[in-house]
Parts: sequence; C-alpha cells; structure tokens
Amino acid sequence: MAIFEPQRRRLSELLDDIHAGAIQLPEFQRSYVWNRSRRYHLLDSMQKNYPVGTLLFLELSPRSPAAAFKRRLVSGVDELGPAGKAEPEELILDGQQRLTSLYRAFSRSVEEWTCLDVHALFKEVGLNEGVEIDFEKFLKGHRPTKSSEELLWNKNLLPLYLVMPSKRERPLIERLTEYRESLKENGQQDLADFVVKVLPSYLESFSGYELPVVSLSRDLTISAIAGIFTELNNTGQKLSAFDLCVAKFFSGGVHLRDLLEEAKEKVEHFGALDSDGTATLQFLAMLQTHEGKPISSKKAKLVDGLEAKFVKANWSTATSSIGNLGDLLEEIGFGSSKTLPYDAVIPGLALAVELLRRDKVKESEIRVALMRFIVGTGLAQRYTEGTDSKRESDVHEFREFVRDGSPPEHLMTPFNTASMMSTRLSGARFKSFLGLCNAESPKDLISNVALGLDHPKRAQAEIHHIFPKSHLDKVSSKKLAKDRPWELALNTMLLSPESNKWVSNDPPSAYVARTINHLVERENLSEDAAERRIRQALEMQMIDGAAFECMQKNDYDGFLMARAKAFALKLQTIGLQAQFYDEVPEDDS
Repeated sequence: MAIFEPQRRRLSELLDDIHAGAIQLPEFQRSYVWNRSRRYHLLDSMQKNYPVGTLLFLELSPRSPAAAFKRRLVSGVDELGPAGKAEPEELILDGQQRLTSLYRAFSRSVEEWTCLDVHALFKEVGLNEGVEIDFEKFLKGHRPTKSSEELLWNKNLLPLYLVMPSKRERPLIERLTEYRESLKENGQQDLADFVVKVLPSYLESFSGYELPVVSLSRDLTISAIAGIFTELNNTGQKLSAFDLCVAKFFSGGVHLRDLLEEAKEKVEHFGALDSDGTATLQFLAMLQTHEGKPISSKKAKLVDGLEAKFVKANWSTATSSIGNLGDLLEEIGFGSSKTLPYDAVIPGLALAVELLRRDKVKESEIRVALMRFIVGTGLAQRYTEGTDSKRESDVHEFREFVRDGSPPEHLMTPFNTASMMSTRLSGARFKSFLGLCNAESPKDLISNVALGLDHPKRAQAEIHHIFPKSHLDKVSSKKLAKDRPWELALNTMLLSPESNKWVSNDPPSAYVARTINHLVERENLSEDAAERRIRQALEMQMIDGAAFECMQKNDYDGFLMARAKAFALKLQTIGLQAQFYDEVPEDDS
C-alpha cells in the first residue's frame, strides 16, 4: 500500500475495531477535549453526507519500530473488557477527536448517550422526506437508562447507538416498529407514521458512511514518524514540541510524560512555570549548547536536536532549576502568571541561575539582579519579536549582569513612565507594574494583612479599580467613556476580596472617608492614625501623598500623573533608568 494513498473505510467497521481494541491511541497523543457542541456539529456534517476529513493511522506489528510506543484505548472504551487486553493493529495519529466523538455517539457503554429528539424532528419536518435540517438542533445528551425502549417510549429520545447496533443488538427497524405501535395505542397516529416512513431516511447516512484513511507503513522508523508529526504540527494538528519528543524518546526508554507529571508533583513551583514541559526541553537544549553541542531552542527544532540519552541524564537538573527559579520569582513578587511579563524568560533565566549557583554567586545578588532584569524586560517589551534568539541570549546576558554588573542594552534604555498613563490592563508593562506592587507585600487597606497574588504565604489579593467604572462613567463625557478610561494599569491596586467588596463602586473620596470611620470605630484609632495607616498601605503600591490627595478630591487625571511619577521613582530604586516627562506619548503598549 502506498504510504499516502487514502482507503475508504466504513464508520461502523472503524467503531467495531475501536471497541475491540484493534485501533488504539499512542500514549503521547493529548487527551480528548471536544465539547458537546463540536461533537454534535460533526454528526450534523455526517448526516448531510459531508466529508469530515481524512484520518491518519499507523499500522503495527510486534516487530514494528513503533511497537515501542506506549498505547491506550480510545476514551470511552471499557478497559476491563476484552479491549483492555488486546494488541492494537493500528494507532490513530490524526483524527482522535473525531473518532472519539463518534465512538461516544454510537456506543451504549458511555457515561452519556447521544440521543435524537424524535418528536422535535417530527414537528420540524412532519411527514415530508428530504427536508434539509440542522441535525445538531435535535440532538440531546441523556444519562443511560435501564433500556433504550424506556427512554424512547417515555421521552421520544432515540439513542444513536441504536442506529448502528452491534451484532448483539436487535435491528433498528424492529425497535421503531414497536415504538410505532406504542404511539398508535396512545393516539399519536401522525408521529407513528413518521417513525417508520420518514425517520429512517434521516439516519441512513450514518450506517453507510465511509471515511478516508491514510495508513502509514508499519516499517516506518521512530524518526520518520516524528517527522510526520512535525509536518502535522505545521499544518494545524495541535501537537506541542513536547508531544513530538514524547514520541521520539519513548523507544529510548525516556517516558517524558511520566517524568513531567512526577516533576509537577515533587518539584515546588515547577508546575506553575512549565505546565506542558516545553520550557524544560528548551532548558535542556540550551544546556546542551552550553556544554559544546549547539542546537536551537526553537520549539520546532527540539525534536530533531535533543537526544534521549542527554534528556534522561539532565532531566532532573532541568526541572529542579526551573523550580529554583520559581522560588526566586515568588520571593521578588513575580511568581504568578498575573505578574510575570513573559513566559519566554523561564528556560533562559533558569539556566543562567543554575550556572551562577555553580559559580557560587550569592543568592541575594541573583535576586536583586533578577528583579531589575524581569521588570526591565517587561517595560522594554523585549519579547514582542525575535523570542528565540533573545531567550538564548538571556543566558549569557543575565550571567554577565550578575557577575560583572554590566547590564544588557534593554536595561539601559530610559523609560518614560508617562506612557503608563495610557497602558491598559494587559501586556508585559501592566504585569511589570503589578509585579512591583506585589513585591512589596502590600498591606490591605482595611485589615492591614500582607497581600499577594497567588502567593502561598500571604492573603490572596484581588485587583481593584481605584477609580471605579461606575464613578468614571458618570463624570466622563460619552466620548471619553467609550474609551473605557478606568481600564488603565495605573488605576489598579491590590485588595483582599473582603475589602474589594467594601470599597464597591464608590468614588475614592467616599471609600477613603468610610474606611477612616471604620478604623476609628472598630479599632479605636484616632482619625489621624487611621489616615496615616491608609497612606502607608497605599504607599506600598506606589500611591504617594500627591496621589492620595487626588483620591480625596476624586481627581482622576491628577492621580494618574502623580502615580506615574511615583512609578518612575520606584524604578530608579531598583536600578532602572526611568523618568516622568510631561508630554504623554501615544499608547504603544
């Protein structure tokens, strides 16, 4: 058989092979993820006899190179039945979501039956055959019952597994005939006629449906299969670099997916920084380059460049280094996905920190430099392009920065904090700003407890609008309100969930005064002491005296300017070149 010559195969036969375990999945395939809407749309296309795409299978034999792959049954197949002990004859390389959806739709032994609402379809088409319908409109999910007849007779729902019954099931026409008799007895003559005269015409496409299948030769090498996966990845198949490496390394005794799950479980902070394993593979690629065997850390190049032996020998170093970086990031306030400007910094900085530790550099020196490097990277929007080359240069540049005090170019570029007056609530600059607030362990406005974003040792914080939408909406012109002026980085602060509710939608002058009264009444503070405590809490989030005065006057424009100036001073204290200039640049964030 030619490798890429499609052969048409009946859906019923494919489903029988899946049920028997003759068709299975390679373990490196991702999990089944399609929702009900996508499943029903697929069935709608097939009911109309539309093509639903070619499937890609890999033939297997005991001596095939791919026999080394770990396998699993298609989701929904009974692992305790005969399929659980079966040796697969084919593996699904492309088409998992479609085939799993179809198996679940036409199988009795699943947690939810896919059913056709017969009465609703009858109301739509009456006794007319050939009316074009949106089949998916008439599909419903229903938990399995003791018998399909009970569901059909009582609720007029026909489980689709009856459309293509197994050899052990009675033919559909027998069940429909009995269904018709029950309807006639209940005086539903038109619906009874529809069931036997019209309904089958809307179901017949499934029993005869064929799908084109390309079968790859059982003699293909692991490298060739990985290459085919790479091509699939480039043309829309959503397989990550990690998935491809799982396939390549399995025969070398490296079970990447098991190693990844173990690292998530045992290495603190690792899972938060590398949920899918890609950063770890990029770390290994750069480590291999550092040790004199240059390869690219680009995702598309990892499967070709990395070797199973090297990955196996250095996996523990990679995962522990990423965990160590996570520990440092948490200490400086950037351990949350809400505050880390770019995930792309993780593998390069993890390797740089690991090499610095080997050089016996003090942890305190690494921590100070890391804060400056992370914030500067975000403000310079360093990773908007050229991510791969910059990630690789991070290793050298950060090490030189820590050891020799020579900052890289992107940390030397002056930053005008007036640009923050137009920076919205997303992107690297917003995260850098939020991280600096988080780094201070800011105190809550009312409870005075230390707050943190996704921080295990502090009270969980929420992001609050200092000048609420409802207030700015009222005082702004329609033109200004259309631009959503409240959605600015400088208009945010960290509060506890309780304080966030307390502040509510009041303007700053109102909730500041209300908070002062609350502290006076509940904590027996004088008004001066209460205001002083509020000022101190706000100063930890770059809201200085000038900005506080603007809050008391509900002066939003003045507040933004005052906080932008305070932000410039904060950046200077961590060693970045920053200044506030009166001219406000256009939003480039």
